[in-house]
Amino acid sequence: MLIYIITFVISLLFFFIGDRLYRDYRWLFYLIAITPPAILAGCRDLSVGTDTSLYQYPTFLTCVHSHTLERAFNYTIQGLESLYIMLAYFISCFTSNHNVFFFVTHLVILSSLLFAFYRSRVEVATAFSLFYPMFFAETLNVARQCLAMPFCLLSLAEFRRKKYLGCFSYFLIAFGFHHSSWFFLLVLFLYHMCKNHYRRMKQKSMVIILVSVVSLAVVLFNVILTSLVGIGIADVKYLERYGNADMYGSGAPVSLFAMNTFNLMIWLIFFYNRRKSPFVVFSFYVMLISLLLCFTGYISTFAIRLAFYFMIVSIVSISFLMVRSIFIFRIIIYTFYMFYWFMIVVVADLGETYPYQSKIIDSIF
Repeated sequence: MLIYIITFVISLLFFFIGDRLYRDYRWLFYLIAITPPAILAGCRDLSVGTDTSLYQYPTFLTCVHSHTLERAFNYTIQGLESLYIMLAYFISCFTSNHNVFFFVTHLVILSSLLFAFYRSRVEVATAFSLFYPMFFAETLNVARQCLAMPFCLLSLAEFRRKKYLGCFSYFLIAFGFHHSSWFFLLVLFLYHMCKNHYRRMKQKSMVIILVSVVSLAVVLFNVILTSLVGIGIADVKYLERYGNADMYGSGAPVSLFAMNTFNLMIWLIFFYNRRKSPFVVFSFYVMLISLLLCFTGYISTFAIRLAFYFMIVSIVSISFLMVRSIFIFRIIIYTFYMFYWFMIVVVADLGETYPYQSKIIDSIF
C-alpha cells in the first residue's frame, strides 16, 4: 500500500504546482507528474492486473516475434483492436521488455487523460486526485478500454466547443483502442439534450422517463445486444462476453454501487437547490445513469464496463462542481474516494492489484 500512496502523493504534488503556474511552465510539471504512476504501472509483475497475462503480455509477445505489422495483425488475438496492436508493435520495434510496454501504455493513458482534463476546463490536480482512487486499479486490468476513455473525454470536450471534426476524430481514436467506445455516443447525445433542451431536461418528468428507459434497456440488454449484432454495429463476440453470465459470472459489485451512489448523493445534497447550468444538469444525468448501469452486473461482470464511460465523465463533473465549493465539501469527497480505494485495492484486492509484486520495486523497498 505504501508504494501506491507515495506515488500518488508525488504525482499530485506536481499537478498541484502545475495548476498554479503560467502556461509556459505548467506542462513541464504536468509531464513530471504523470511519470511516477506510469513507472509504477510499468514495473508491475505479470500477476498484477487480471488482463495483464490474458491480453497485454500475449499481444506484446506476439508483436515482438512478428517482425512486421502485417504479421502482428494476423497472429494477435482475433478481434483485438487495431490501434492497440499498432501501439504494441511500435514499442516492440524498440524493445522486447514487457515492462517497457506496460510503462508506455500507461504513459499514453495518463498523458491523454491529462490533456482531456485540461481541455475539459477543470483543475488537473483535482481531477487526478479523483482518478487515482477510482480508476488507477482499472487501468492495470482493462488497458485497452482505459486507452479509449481519455479520447472519449476529448471528444466530449470538443463537442462542448462545437468543434465537431475534432470530436469525430477523437472518437475514432477511442474506437480504434476499444470497440465498446460506440457506447459513448449516448454520452454525447445526453450532453446535446442538456445543452439544447435545457428547460425540458430540468423537469422531473424527464428524469422519470430517462430512468424508465435506462432501466428497460438494462432488463432487455441481451435483446438489444442481439439486435446490434444482427445489424452489424456490434461484433458477435460481445454476445458471449457482455451478455453471457455463464462465461464471466454475474453479480452486482458493491464497490461500484457505493461509488456511484455517493456521487449522486453529493450532487443532490450540494447542488439540487443551487442555480443550475446545462453542464450541472448533464452531470446529474451522468451520475444517475452510472448508478443504473451497475445493474448490468447481474447480466455479466463484463457488461458493467459499459458504465465506465459514464463514470469517467463523472470525474470531470465532480471536479467541475468542486470549483469554489465549501471546504467541507472537498474533504468529504476526498475522504470517501480514499476509503473506496483502500477497500477495493487493499482489503478486497479486486483485480489482483495488491500486493504490488515487482522485482524492481522489491529491490528498492
